[in-house]
Amino acid sequence: MYPVVDHEIDPAGDMILTLTNPSAPFAEWHDDNTTHAPPKNPSSHEPPTEPEPEPVIDEEAEVDEEAEVPAITYRISSRQLSLASGRSKKMRHQWGHHKGPDGYSHISVEDWDSDALLTILNIIHLRNKQVSRSVSLEMLSQLAVIVDYFEFHEAVEMFSKVWMESLQRTIPKSYGRDLILWIWVCHVFNMEKALQTVLSTAVQTCQGPIQDLGLPIPEHITNQLANKRTIATGQIVDGLRRLREGLQNDTQGCNYNCRCRILGALIKGMDRFHVFDPTHQPLLGHSLADTIQHIRNITVPYDYYDYRGCRCTVSSLTESFLRQVESDIMELK
Repeated sequence: MYPVVDHEIDPAGDMILTLTNPSAPFAEWHDDNTTHAPPKNPSSHEPPTEPEPEPVIDEEAEVDEEAEVPAITYRISSRQLSLASGRSKKMRHQWGHHKGPDGYSHISVEDWDSDALLTILNIIHLRNKQVSRSVSLEMLSQLAVIVDYFEFHEAVEMFSKVWMESLQRTIPKSYGRDLILWIWVCHVFNMEKALQTVLSTAVQTCQGPIQDLGLPIPEHITNQLANKRTIATGQIVDGLRRLREGLQNDTQGCNYNCRCRILGALIKGMDRFHVFDPTHQPLLGHSLADTIQHIRNITVPYDYYDYRGCRCTVSSLTESFLRQVESDIMELK
């Protein structure tokens, strides 16, 4: 019997690959701000509101929404799959040894994008004219999931270089979902230089714990990001606290009035960052880049009649350790 399939990758293929739950939600972003939003406290003076009527549930519509998306099938060559897959070589396993009653071997995968899977299967079956030379970041990220799973890195290397080069100008400059996708694709496709750039950007511009979007980003990368932010935060906090102590102990600043002005500006300027508040976690909700820029922008009030040649500013007294923090962040390895 010759099974009917959705995609004939190899008409003479001996394997049926089935994709269940195609195009499932992918790399979902969770807005951190919603988790810290304060609860709404209605005023006790407001009159009680009438309870809203319960919505009418359309049972037929609900059944339709919950209906499973039909699986998609591909006829492929088990030999091509085995030759292209580093996973097959490591396990010394050749797909296709065990056939079903229909004479075909069967494997199943789930939750992947059907077009991404079609693209990868076309590549490993040498159907190069069927493969686009440019893809979106979203598609590239989904291609990377399949490449990572089967370990098709060598098989898709020529295409991955072309895809990555076409997207180089779109690398984000701030933390967000796209930046995490860039970390993912740079890791999978072994783009070391670009990976260092996006990792540094993530550490500088994230405002708290870094999301992995449910992608299998290696633990050593996520740990590196978390550790770098923690260390950089500690360097900033320690540097500012040393400056405060130096101003209080007369080891920083040039005279009494200078120290009073800078100390007041420092404490006032860093209040919302909780640097000097032991009851709060410092810099939570603030990126390192914004924090460093804010420190450099703190203004110190001067009295014309008390100026006396003082050139001290918060920026001048912190620039040395701030530059060291920036340098350390850029040296992610």
